[in-house]
Amino acid sequence: MKTSGFAFLVFTALTGAALVVAAETVSPAVRARQADMKEISAAAKAISEFFSGKRPYQASEFRRNVDVISIRAGEHLVARFATTTSAAGSDAKPEIETDRDKFAELARQMEVYANRLRDSAEEGGAMPQSMRMKASEAIDGGPFAKRKDKAPDVDAYSSEHAFHMMLQTCTSCHAAFRIKRK
Repeated sequence: MKTSGFAFLVFTALTGAALVVAAETVSPAVRARQADMKEISAAAKAISEFFSGKRPYQASEFRRNVDVISIRAGEHLVARFATTTSAAGSDAKPEIETDRDKFAELARQMEVYANRLRDSAEEGGAMPQSMRMKASEAIDGGPFAKRKDKAPDVDAYSSEHAFHMMLQTCTSCHAAFRIKRK
């Protein structure tokens, strides 16, 4: 019993030391990007719960979560990848460096959709129907689908449609610029 207890303590100490060493090899830039991504993910989950009814709608809380995404999108996101893309502990593909225009466009689109979400949030005890997706707002294929004659009028999107388009933008960016881990 004493041997197994001692072995457990040694294992725990070695594992903890290995985790500290691994954490130290991740650069501050990568840690900052990962923290931003976790905050974006948590905010998107909360927004999803508002739309699904799992969380009661509160305009101020809805806007707060949208702001978490909005301030981490656009130029902020591009700047996070300006100096270091591929690095220890990062899932970023080196293609960010070679296709910065595409990456920047996705970051900008994410911000545009988040801003639309914030601007369309309405006060009230329940989510207003005007924020819900309309039948005429069929998904238009995502950020890199072939467009019709002109760019979509994002200001005409309902909140829910803007949210779906924002999530498609995230998916497109991850497909192009994130290493798939098994």
